[in-house]
Amino acid sequence: GFWMDMMYPPYDEVPATELTRLVEEAPRNANLRVWVEGLTLEGREISKGVLLPLGEPAANARERLSTFGLTVMTLGDDVQIAAVKFGSRAEKLGLEQGFTFTAIELPSAARPDKEWIFIPTLLLLALVWFTQRARARREPRPAPVATAGK
Repeated sequence: GFWMDMMYPPYDEVPATELTRLVEEAPRNANLRVWVEGLTLEGREISKGVLLPLGEPAANARERLSTFGLTVMTLGDDVQIAAVKFGSRAEKLGLEQGFTFTAIELPSAARPDKEWIFIPTLLLLALVWFTQRARARREPRPAPVATAGK
């Protein structure tokens, strides 16, 4: 939720150079949350997050990404999209040749379960209840107003 995200970020950023390792290690039908940026064919600068559906495991990362319609290449610390198959899921997500992977987001391992946020919420609710109950005891109740009889 909102308050939990303020205290503990939901995702940890991993360098884009880890893409091939993460694709190979990902379980069956997993999604990988990636950030890409680059110049579109129309000349617009794009920076966006995309969920890559990885599908079935393959012999290596290159094969697994090619079933999605994506070919990537690593140039030093940069991982770029080398090719996008026409009509593929990668093209439908708006990925284009030349885009650079800037980051990969993985679920945060240090983040506690979301149910833990209920404890401070219930404590706050109990505090409000006790203070209102104490206030009601201190203040006299108003006398009922008499209504005119018929």
